[in-house]
Amino acid sequence: MKKRIQEELWNDFVSMVKESTTNYESYYSSLVSWVKKHRRYFTNDILAKSYLNILMSLEPKKYIVDDPEFKLDSELNWCIRIKPTSISINYLIDLIESRLGDMVTIRSKKECPNCLHGCLRYLLLESKDEILLECSECAWTENADGTKYDGGIARMLPANKMDLQRHGIYNS
Repeated sequence: MKKRIQEELWNDFVSMVKESTTNYESYYSSLVSWVKKHRRYFTNDILAKSYLNILMSLEPKKYIVDDPEFKLDSELNWCIRIKPTSISINYLIDLIESRLGDMVTIRSKKECPNCLHGCLRYLLLESKDEILLECSECAWTENADGTKYDGGIARMLPANKMDLQRHGIYNS
């Protein structure tokens, strides 16, 4: 990507952050709109390899968690602080995917048995309406009963409160 285009994309991204951090739902929608606005820079191949397509298809009202792991009032400073010297589409995808994911991820209190780094997050195996747990660090995936998931590649969504309630995992 040419340096001028990289700078323009980054500056537009920062402007969007400035204007949309009033609440998490607005920020989520703005991030999705920003990707759609700049869709010509995001190839199908790049999007297919990321979780971004799934995150962009979610309804924020159903999925945004009560307390994402970052504070909106410091998001702009975070963007300014992390500005890379070289901006790539992959970097922007990772950044946006991370923020969208943070806003919709419900974490369990269970530590990853594979890498021992952090708590497992809840996912919904869409084809079977089953809850899985996954490590965001090493991608270890297990069934709700703690056994290793061996169902192969499948479409998985972040589990929302209603999914967890339906499976008896979450009580509000």
